[in-house]
Amino acid sequence: MYRMGLFDNVTSFAFNTMYTCVKIYNYCTINVYSYCNYFYNNNSYVKYMVNGTNKCCHNIRCIMSSNKLEHFDSWYGIIYRDNYIYRENVFFKEESDEFYNNFIKSNTITNSNYSIDTLFMIKTDNKWISKLLLQDDLLINSNVEKVKKCFLSIEYHHPKIGEPIELEINENFYLNENEILSSVFVLRMLEYQSKPFLFDNDYTLKIMDNNVNMFDLKHNDFIYLKQSGYSIKNYE
Repeated sequence: MYRMGLFDNVTSFAFNTMYTCVKIYNYCTINVYSYCNYFYNNNSYVKYMVNGTNKCCHNIRCIMSSNKLEHFDSWYGIIYRDNYIYRENVFFKEESDEFYNNFIKSNTITNSNYSIDTLFMIKTDNKWISKLLLQDDLLINSNVEKVKKCFLSIEYHHPKIGEPIELEINENFYLNENEILSSVFVLRMLEYQSKPFLFDNDYTLKIMDNNVNMFDLKHNDFIYLKQSGYSIKNYE
């Protein structure tokens, strides 16, 4: 009986100690994060130093990495392909919607080499707008609302590649009226992941949506996002 009572006391002490340590850790973590976040948002010097450090680390990773890494800053630009070679022409700043629309108009008029799947993209802290460039009525609205995530899994299949490549869409792309998973969009996703790949018009995307519906996308298909879900469209 004495041994059982001693065991129970030791077990209870160990449990209470562990529980107290977890509470202290959570309390410290939450408060440290809150204080750091406050100083970051309210002190321009701290914000400048943190952003500079992050940017420096990002540039070092870009140099050491064999694949492309996402740009750290906000940017806008045109994403296109030269045959099956990935190209991007981006500018690291935020502008007004009026500027974006004038930029689109001037580029579609002056450059006739863009393919029909060329994209105009805008990346900010919490939104990633993606639009097919060659549309007569294309107008940018950066105040677009977010939509629910639609897809559980996306696999890139190619007849000359043995294993499929799993692709993941950044959650900031889930915006109302966004146009995603066109061929240039897919090529960009492949460029910014680490596995070797082959890209041409023979690929297939095998997709499972959040209702566990399975479907395929070919090179001339894309997804149009909307508040009620999504629709599959074709640009040929």
